[in-house]
Amino acid sequence: MRPVIVAFVSRLLVPGPSNCVILLCQPLIHVLARIDFGVRMSAHSRFSSSKNRELRQTRRGRQDGFALLEALVAMLVFALGILGIIGLQGNMTREQGVVKMRADAAFLASEIIGSMWVDIANIALYKATSGDQSCNAYTRCNDWLNKVSATLPSAAPEITVAPATGDVTVTITWTMPGGDSHKFTTATTIVAAKAG
Repeated sequence: MRPVIVAFVSRLLVPGPSNCVILLCQPLIHVLARIDFGVRMSAHSRFSSSKNRELRQTRRGRQDGFALLEALVAMLVFALGILGIIGLQGNMTREQGVVKMRADAAFLASEIIGSMWVDIANIALYKATSGDQSCNAYTRCNDWLNKVSATLPSAAPEITVAPATGDVTVTITWTMPGGDSHKFTTATTIVAAKAG
């Protein structure tokens, strides 16, 4: 619509008897020409030559190509950022699983130590090592072994007990689905209070 208005007003500026119309309309033509970026007015309010128009179109075409290149680079940077965020999320999820398993192992180790404190008279029955499986025959300890196997993946718990001194070491080893092996170890001394 603006090029039509500019063309109409520019016809009013054809040299003739009404010079006052020329003086009044010329500022209006220049304002309209500035608003419409595609139209450029000459000193006599004529459209620019075809040569200038072709030059502008060539420049505009080059700029359009450059804008497309900028858009592609921006998309590449955006895609790399998204891939980085996805990788970070994967690492965070994996580490969160490891931390949860370690917390479960600490809880289970504390649980069996608490059972030993309650059952000091039978502390020797809590042994669960590769050489001595007394724990399997004792109900409380066997229930705990089953709980460890149900809670941690590929769990291998070991309990060493020295009944004479009351030294107890609980070691729980487990393997994550990715193949990483982890171990939690805690040690304490469980001795009955002497009457006296």
